Amino acid sequence: MDATSLANLRDALDDDASAAPDRDPFAKVWARANAFEGIWPENVAVVRAFLAVCSQWRVTPVSGGGMMTPAGNVIAPTVPLYIGLDYAAARAGLDAELIEVTPTLWQGLRVMEGEACKALNEDLK
Repeated sequence: MDATSLANLRDALDDDASAAPDRDPFAKVWARANAFEGIWPENVAVVRAFLAVCSQWRVTPVSGGGMMTPAGNVIAPTVPLYIGLDYAAARAGLDAELIEVTPTLWQGLRVMEGEACKALNEDLK
């Protein structure tokens, strides 16, 4: 996901009215979400959880193609292959954001992870 997509998701979220502003640095952003119709209310918690951990990817470098040097060596561009979320780091991020992980939330987070992996790896096809 690019920075614009993440910003759009953050702008679309709504925080619970009970969230303390000092515990949630995005409280003002979440509060603006009611005007955005792109996220169904039942998915807000999952999107919020994903945004809390969306930088915690397991990535491996992949090389392909490239060109031959005069010495016969191959120089290939390296691109990242996104494997999935690092679950230990994701759990730490969710705990740090005080997000309670329920089976439903975890299932939704895994769905978002899979779709984000597809989008992030589009250029590898």
